[in-house]
Amino acid sequence: MGKLKWEPNKQWRGIFVQVAETEQHFFYKYEGKIFVQSKTGPINERIPYCYACGTEAKVVERTVPIWDGPFPCSGSGRVESYFAFYCSTCDPQPSSGTIRDIKINK
Repeated sequence: MGKLKWEPNKQWRGIFVQVAETEQHFFYKYEGKIFVQSKTGPINERIPYCYACGTEAKVVERTVPIWDGPFPCSGSGRVESYFAFYCSTCDPQPSSGTIRDIKINK
């Protein structure tokens, strides 16, 4: 992989990561793990994968209620979603949230 220049605080589809790139790949660093994405090739080959084991990356979506009402645990019903990279081989099963496949549309 060589020496990569990591740029902090970039956003990839709602996930804040450090990003580096080479001529052929993007690299995303998230919570100490690295995920790799090809810049070219068929769409199914451009889904990020775990650098450590090669497993196709997934995302975990977590929702958090917004308690903005006048009473404790009351509010308008709004929620905020947070996303995190997930490797089904290297990471433990999340205790909450929904595991989703990553879709590349173009």
